[in-house]
Amino acid sequence: MTNQTAMQYFEWYLPSDGQHWNNLAKDAQHLADLGISHVWMPPAFKATNKDDVGYGVYDLFDLGEFNQKGTVRTKYGLKEEYLNAINQLKKFKCRQSIDILWRLMMNDLVYTVKEEAFRALQAFGEDVKLPRKKKGHLIKDINKKVIAIGNTFDGDFEIEEFKKRFQQRYPEAYDVYQYEKRKKFEEWIINTLKSAPKK
Repeated sequence: MTNQTAMQYFEWYLPSDGQHWNNLAKDAQHLADLGISHVWMPPAFKATNKDDVGYGVYDLFDLGEFNQKGTVRTKYGLKEEYLNAINQLKKFKCRQSIDILWRLMMNDLVYTVKEEAFRALQAFGEDVKLPRKKKGHLIKDINKKVIAIGNTFDGDFEIEEFKKRFQQRYPEAYDVYQYEKRKKFEEWIINTLKSAPKK
């Protein structure tokens, strides 16, 4: 059996410059060359402020994509940079990436994310089975939420303003449905509003 070697890839006094995920992505090849098989990454979710090391938990679902606590990024960077770091580690079969891929496949609300994680795990030779796609809405009462936002307007509105209010009021639902619907996101919003009961 090949010996496994773990590295704690953070420490308390890292600079709060939002570059940690980018640095990890750049360092992935070097870590693999050193024989590092596991990377312990710091908490990725939004904490109490942009300088918090991550243990002052504020929002477990915000990985650096929503403007909360006066910042979009965490101390370590943005969500896209975090996922890129995982993808770079994934190229070298880092255990940390495999564990994260398992969590995405089992728990992510967006089925296409589950599928992508499943294919990546297959490529690693993991014994995986893709979970079935759940029926119904991804977010409970999503139609009511969309209609409630529509009711905040007095008459006609611009779709961009609607999306802005949607993201501010229901950031998780906005993120999930924007990813799931992709180019049909605005069409889905309009059709949902049309389905609202007439006043």
